[in-house]
Amino acid sequence: MKKDWQTTQGARSLEEHYARLLGIEAPWLVTRVEAAPGLEQIDVWVEHAPDVALTCPICGATAPGYDRSSERVWRHLDVCLIPLFVHCRLPRCRCPQHGVRRLRAPWEGGCPHFTEGFSHHAIEVLQETMNLSSACRLLGISWKQGCRLREWAVRVALKRRETKPDTHILLGVDEKAFGKGVDFATIVYSHTTRSVLEVVPGRSAEAAAHALSQAIPEPLRDKVQGISMDFSTAYAKAASEVFPQAHQVVDRFHAAALLSTAVDEVRRQSMKRPDCPPSLKNTRLLWLKNLRNLSEEEIARFDRLIELDLPVCEAWHVKYAFRFFYEQPSRVEAMKYFWVWFDWATRARLKPLIRVAKTFWHNIVRLANYHRFGGLTNARAEGFNSKIQSIKSVARGFRNFANYRFAILFHCSRLPLPTHSL
Repeated sequence: MKKDWQTTQGARSLEEHYARLLGIEAPWLVTRVEAAPGLEQIDVWVEHAPDVALTCPICGATAPGYDRSSERVWRHLDVCLIPLFVHCRLPRCRCPQHGVRRLRAPWEGGCPHFTEGFSHHAIEVLQETMNLSSACRLLGISWKQGCRLREWAVRVALKRRETKPDTHILLGVDEKAFGKGVDFATIVYSHTTRSVLEVVPGRSAEAAAHALSQAIPEPLRDKVQGISMDFSTAYAKAASEVFPQAHQVVDRFHAAALLSTAVDEVRRQSMKRPDCPPSLKNTRLLWLKNLRNLSEEEIARFDRLIELDLPVCEAWHVKYAFRFFYEQPSRVEAMKYFWVWFDWATRARLKPLIRVAKTFWHNIVRLANYHRFGGLTNARAEGFNSKIQSIKSVARGFRNFANYRFAILFHCSRLPLPTHSL
């Protein structure tokens, strides 16, 4: 015996109720609603009215019916915390111009097996946490379904991405370790919009050129004015190929890292000398730290070391002097200062310093371009690297590079993702 709410009148009211919840209007009709035992899920069946003519989904012309597809199921938003699934055998029509075509249901989203409403809600939940497993658990979907939703959202958003001429004037290129060993990824980001534009595997010239080409459409490439990067010749070659008019800027922090490495190498050489003073031992961090970050005790110890007039002392002075290259008022003044510094660095006759000085000499134009854009650096890239590392840590690694790329673009690219707010 049927329950009261399952009477003909009650069922009709229930069907009308769910039709309103789903936003279904004629010629689509809710024909049946069932609740699983224990209210584990609610299933709603929808059909196209048989007495209404079909229209081609491409041209909109009236076309005779052909057949119906096998039953499809879409996950919809929960009703009172109970998962709701929509079932339908979608009709197909035979268009004289376009042949047999399947009608598109009004609740369909771009991601298969999910309604538009659920897809948008899921993207909003995924945006709130970097932990994909936790988000999927809240949504009541599998991990693979969560990956598919995230990938779909990124693909849709990449097509929507704003491509105005002045959107990405200044770019940056950096590398980021992906897996174990020598697995690296090349990351292209925009200084203008403070977002990641593209991620590709590898750090070769070919990989960088592909990343830059994918990041900026060809009609807008001549609008790019500057690109920041490290000393990599591969990145320099790729930038010259894709953006020949853009000025390349070598990041000042990578320059400082080379100088710090040279100073530490000189210190190690000094440690091997028989006349090395005992006070030089365990002083590595003193030579590498910024003076402003030293404690009073460390400053006193450092002052005593400087008075010893060791080779490492001169190397440190040369390193410290290069910081004033970036404090010059103009690019021309910076070039003049560099030649004075270069003469000092080479006359010091310390091989590690000479090697770095020659590296700077070969890249002097790219170093001086720092002043062309008011102090363009890769500092923002390091910020992105920190966030990317958090994504990687929360995920406990990625099964393949595609998942890694979509996760970065989803959380770091500021893309117009398909959500209810759009």
